[in-house]
Amino acid sequence: MLKPPHPGEVFRNHFVPSSVHIKAELQQQLGASCVRELMEERHAVTTEIAVRLADAFKNSAFYWLRLQKTYDEWMAQCSKTE
Repeated sequence: MLKPPHPGEVFRNHFVPSSVHIKAELQQQLGASCVRELMEERHAVTTEIAVRLADAFKNSAFYWLRLQKTYDEWMAQCSKTE
């Protein structure tokens, strides 16, 4: 099985707008450090973050939590086999 993307990769590549104005709004909603750490794949998507992302992008918190769960399960399987 291929490594699933970290939610931060999906966020960075498919949801982060190129507009500086919209990025600033997003950083205000989520917190600047949270946005940066998520984009750098150094922060997991928590339930609270999932709800905020869902509000910002008009999708569901379940979408973000499923991405995180899939990534976490893959990482756990990899560490189990090492």
